[in-house]
Amino acid sequence: GAKMIIAAIDPGNVNSALVCWDGNAVLFKALWPNAEIFNWLANDDGACSTLLIEQVSCYGMPVGATILETVFWIGRFYTAGAGFAERQRVTRQTIKGHHCRSMQARDSNVRQVLIDKYGAPGTKREPGTTYGLKADLWAAFALATYWAETDNPKTWNP
Repeated sequence: GAKMIIAAIDPGNVNSALVCWDGNAVLFKALWPNAEIFNWLANDDGACSTLLIEQVSCYGMPVGATILETVFWIGRFYTAGAGFAERQRVTRQTIKGHHCRSMQARDSNVRQVLIDKYGAPGTKREPGTTYGLKADLWAAFALATYWAETDNPKTWNP
């Protein structure tokens, strides 16, 4: 089959992180305002086949305006990505459970597991697979690699 490329989004209330992953390399990464992510998705050229969005889930506590705004953007991103062959939402708990085998894992634990699997970021002169990932880009990368590693897409062919 054709090579699958995953676009993974860690959504936020104002800005979101986007990573495109082909199973071997980060092809594109961006920390953009939500409107720019929305436009990128709506104007997709078909280069990416799968759209993954981290889904907010209930922890049993009340949520504030920032979480509600993030949920609003998740829906907008999902709708804007209608041109993708596949669209899925995945909870953070699922991603942490896959990478760290623990729901209590922190973002720093997930980052370390990703470095252990894919190598240190490296330097500008000698960049590693994870070079240039920072802040929420790590969460988007964790989502993309989770999908690629778990054989979710039956047609995944890195």
